Amino acid sequence: MITIKLLGKIGSFEPYVTVQKAIDTLAPEAASTALGCFCGGKVLELNEKIQESCRLHPITFQNEEGRRIYERSLRFVMLLAVKRVLPEKHMRIEHSIGYGMYVRLLEGTLDEETIERLQAEMERIVKEDLPFIKERWTRNQAIAYFPKLAMRTKPACWPTGLTIISTCIIAGKWRNIFMGPCCPPQGT
Repeated sequence: MITIKLLGKIGSFEPYVTVQKAIDTLAPEAASTALGCFCGGKVLELNEKIQESCRLHPITFQNEEGRRIYERSLRFVMLLAVKRVLPEKHMRIEHSIGYGMYVRLLEGTLDEETIERLQAEMERIVKEDLPFIKERWTRNQAIAYFPKLAMRTKPACWPTGLTIISTCIIAGKWRNIFMGPCCPPQGT
């Protein structure tokens, strides 16, 4: 058994319990707002398995790291919506602005009707409850997967020999790489 401490509560669990299960058991009042947990200076996703005794600190949208987790997840949903609604177009996420993001369409502009269609598609995607799947890719694998993008986006900039631990959502045959934790699938 392993011991997990969370918000002043202590519980015993079988090894490989998920962070979500530990939160649900020890602090159900935090389950609806937790986007992940800090554990010894490391960020754990809610679906990660805990192998040894530890102290967890919930990450919520109120934390800077929580906002990053939420924004990273939202970025993928938005890019997938663009892929579905405007399959021939490419959107680039330039940077964050306050609690939002600055994005631009590489081909053309967005009118209000298209923005409404993208928003509706994003809501459909969330309801689909797609899983976030972690994979290990090398720089070369990433460049090979993104042949059209390799000359103008992130894989080409990564150091040679880098092993990427990427968080991907797989939607049909479409993937995108995000380094760092994402929200779990729950239709939320």
